[in-house]
Amino acid sequence: MRKHFTASGIVFHDDKVLLIKHKKMNTWIYPGGHVEAQETPDEALLREIEEETGYKAEVLAVEPFTYADDKARTLPRPFCVLEESICEEDEHKHIDFIYLCRLTDGNVHRRPEYEDQKWVGEDEIDRLDVLDNLKHVLREAFKALG
Repeated sequence: MRKHFTASGIVFHDDKVLLIKHKKMNTWIYPGGHVEAQETPDEALLREIEEETGYKAEVLAVEPFTYADDKARTLPRPFCVLEESICEEDEHKHIDFIYLCRLTDGNVHRRPEYEDQKWVGEDEIDRLDVLDNLKHVLREAFKALG
């Protein structure tokens, strides 16, 4: 079975997270998309957030260790990595690097790819009509940021 690398972001702002309505799946998800050949997962994530929502965000560190010199650097560590079955015309899997993010610019600079977007608080998660794994990841993300 084919596998694609993807990156998604749980974008926090004012104790809420950003969700978008996915057109093909007809459900609410956090923003993200495929990692292109020349990108790291975190670079793909930030590009996808801006393309899909018009917002700029930054990845939040989930561990204190970082390293950088002229030959190596640590990349931001994902909050979690999920292997997700995608049942479309051609069934495949996504290896999804899911990051915690924070909105850095609340102004939408251009028309978003997804017009249906909303901010959701922790108390709304159980009422969302979304995949079970998304609810679980959102609950854990709110716990992690305390």
